[in-house]
Parts: sequence; structure tokens; C-alpha cells
Amino acid sequence: MILKKVHTLFTLYFVVTVSLMSYQSMRGPLSPLYFFRYPINYVNSGLSFFIESIKKPFVATIAMERDNERLRSELKRLQLKEQRFEQETRENKRLEGLLSLKNDIESGGLYRYVATARVISKNPDSWSHLMVINRGLEQGVKKDMAVRTVEGLIGKVIMASARQSTVLLITDIHSSVAIKIDEKRLEGILSGTGDANCILKYLPEDEDVAIGSKVVTSGFDALFPPGIPVGKVESVDKTTAGLFLNVEVELFANPVTMDEVMVVSRVDEKF
Repeated sequence: MILKKVHTLFTLYFVVTVSLMSYQSMRGPLSPLYFFRYPINYVNSGLSFFIESIKKPFVATIAMERDNERLRSELKRLQLKEQRFEQETRENKRLEGLLSLKNDIESGGLYRYVATARVISKNPDSWSHLMVINRGLEQGVKKDMAVRTVEGLIGKVIMASARQSTVLLITDIHSSVAIKIDEKRLEGILSGTGDANCILKYLPEDEDVAIGSKVVTSGFDALFPPGIPVGKVESVDKTTAGLFLNVEVELFANPVTMDEVMVVSRVDEKF
């Protein structure tokens, strides 16, 4: 019986010894931390998961902010592109209108087409209403030629250089244009006031001038060609002297807002 117990213990010792020797041959010397390896791995895995769960929303927020910034930049680019497209569309419409007007002028015979010009500077202040256009002597533009838009008259050339010209607007206080009221064939002088509207002078106070009557150039000043639309009668009052009517004219074309204009001359103008 005792011998059997000794044999069993010896067998158990042999198995444990062989097992430890086999582990050491494969894994190296047995470390005391071996038995704590799995708890440490669990703690490490837990910490890693906790850190990742905290970090993930921040990473997603940063990525979202980058996407938003990219989208904002793209939106600005598209808005600028849309604005340029709208500006080009409006410009094309204006140029189409001027081209149609040119064809009408050439077929009508009242005055001559000289050049289409772009406005390159404006000076509409209380003292002088001037603009500069990018056409001059080389394009046939000369002093005293009329300047108009599709809507109507806006001024005359007062100085021309090789490639530029200065235009005095009809709203200037020193401007005057011989006109007539189309329906009544009444003649008068249109003068600038330094404001958006002009004043029609020297109409007898006993004349019946209707509000809304169309005003056109008469051509009797030997400067402006006849028949160019100017504006319409906005108000009619008698002057304090009682000799003439005080007639205010609303212009068809606001010179301050123009970007493209047309230079025309009288049919009897000598080139």
C-alpha cells in the first residue's frame, strides 16, 4: 500500500517536471508575471476600447468639419460662378439691344451709327455729370456727337482722344438739348438739374401739356440728331412769373446706371 502511494507520487512528480521543462523549452524561462498575463490583457483591452470610444466622436467631428469647410468653399465658388453668369447674361441682353438699335438706325436714316462703347468711369456729383467711354477718334468718335442707349439719350461727347472720349450727361446743370413734345409738336429746351430728372424750359404757360407726353430731340440745336427718345413729362406747373410752364421730365435712360452706350451722329455730319 505504501509502495503504491510512493509510485503514484513519483509518477505525478515526473509528469509535472516534464511539463515544466517542455514549457520552458518552448517559451523560455517561466516568469512570475505569467500567471497575471490574462488579467492584464483584459485590463489593457478595456482601456483600449474606452480610449477608442472617446476618440472616435472627436475624429468624426474633425472629419465632418473638414467636409463642411470643403462644401462651403465649393458653395462660394458656385455662387461666384452664378453671379458671373447672371452678369454675362444681362450684358448679352444689353448688347443684343444695342445691336438691334444699330440695325434700326441704319435702316431708318434719321441719324448715323458711329460706335458702341463701354463706360469705363463715371463722375455723377452735384457739380458735374460726366462719364468716360472706351471709344475715341480712332473709332470715328468726335466732339458734339450724341450718346444714347437703347432706352434713350444720355448726353454728348465734349472731348475725344485717340481711344477714349468724355461725355457730358444731359443731367448736368450745364447741359441743354433742343426737344419737342411728340404728341403736341411743342418745342423747348431741356436742361439738366444735377438730379435724376430734367427741366423743360420755355413752353408758353397757355399750352396744354399732358402728363406722360413723350419727349424727343428736335434736332434744331444743330448738335443732337432729331428723333432720339429722351423721356416723358412727369409734372407740369406754372412758373411764378406766369409766362412759361415749369415742366419736369423723367428720363427714359438713367445715365448713372449705364454700362454700354452708343455714339451716333447727325446725317448731315461731315466725317
